[in-house]
Amino acid sequence: MSVRDAVLALSYRCNARCVMCQIWKVKPGPEIKADVFSRLPKSLRDINLTGGEPFLREDLPEIVAAVKAACPRARLTLISNGLLPDRIGKILPLLYRLDPRLGLGFSLDGIGEVHDRVRGVPGAYLRVRRSLEFARALGFTDVRFSFTQTRHNPGALAQVYALGRELGLELSATVAHDSALYFRTPANAAPEDGRLRRELSPIIRQELTSFSPKRWARAYFDSGLIEFAEQGRRRLPCRAGRDVFFLDPEGGVFPCPVLNRKMGNLALVGFDELWQSAAAVEARRQVGKCRHGCWMVCTVRSAMYRHPHRVLGWIAKHKLRSHLGLKS
Repeated sequence: MSVRDAVLALSYRCNARCVMCQIWKVKPGPEIKADVFSRLPKSLRDINLTGGEPFLREDLPEIVAAVKAACPRARLTLISNGLLPDRIGKILPLLYRLDPRLGLGFSLDGIGEVHDRVRGVPGAYLRVRRSLEFARALGFTDVRFSFTQTRHNPGALAQVYALGRELGLELSATVAHDSALYFRTPANAAPEDGRLRRELSPIIRQELTSFSPKRWARAYFDSGLIEFAEQGRRRLPCRAGRDVFFLDPEGGVFPCPVLNRKMGNLALVGFDELWQSAAAVEARRQVGKCRHGCWMVCTVRSAMYRHPHRVLGWIAKHKLRSHLGLKS
């Protein structure tokens, strides 16, 4: 299978001050120009455009255009903290013309003051809601909330999920991950023991009783997230550096956002040469020894494609239990 997933960090500049991420403390380096993204492999099928905050890039529309041209069959999802509603409102029409199917994820870690506290920005919640309304008014249909569970927002997951269902939006949940390469997560950010299971299990049951295969797949992912949070292991093999890669703002290519093993720099060489280099081979070898562990959509999605029988078997078993009102 050719590489199919990529996470592209467009910038490490960030206007949030999140309690579970310290990207905003990093001194930003030079950022690759839009034309470098034209070197991405055509085999990609899912691409996350993230940061920092992507809307801080003046050339964001040019980047999206370059990525679409290089990877015409890929589904693009842009993840934003939503804290720049005026700027977002000006740029979104340009992005909609480039790709009306562009996915948008707005970070939301609680309702009202809870979200403001987690993101470290007064008024953050109201800004996100304004940015969301701009997206919906333009006609974007693939819109979601991206929620991060930490010890700083107990009880918020159910509230954000309920708001998403009320607005007809999906919810993508994760827990605070640590990474010297990317997140630089503070030691006190992880959720308290057992809380994720208590808050996520009812959501999993609701997803399984729906009529949406996409929501069933989300339930499988969420179940694996509980397992990872409680046991520190992932239920599917990791294919980082084979099916997926992470691109940093300077052009550095890594197996994933967690493992700090550089495979090369896309600004200096073509992707095929980089992917087959000795540094890439060594990085893939290190993936097999990785003890960091993670369970994130960007690295799990391709693993789910590789192991459909395991995913479908879990869904069939637990969907039946959910319809019968039994706990998984």
